[in-house]
Amino acid sequence: MLVPPPWLELLDLRYFTVDLSLDHIAKVKSSFFESTGQRCSAFDVCVAKTWQAHTRTLD
Repeated sequence: MLVPPPWLELLDLRYFTVDLSLDHIAKVKSSFFESTGQRCSAFDVCVAKTWQAHTRTLD
């Protein structure tokens, strides 16, 4: 007997595109290092920018 797949709620997601230049990423990484003494990756910068965009939509 086949069991139907579980019901997945459809989410009203929004898509956006962000263009981050390598120069901008390098500046953010440098600024972060100067203020904290710790390093971050380009991925960290991209996630932070995505989070900023997300929180701006909540205002």
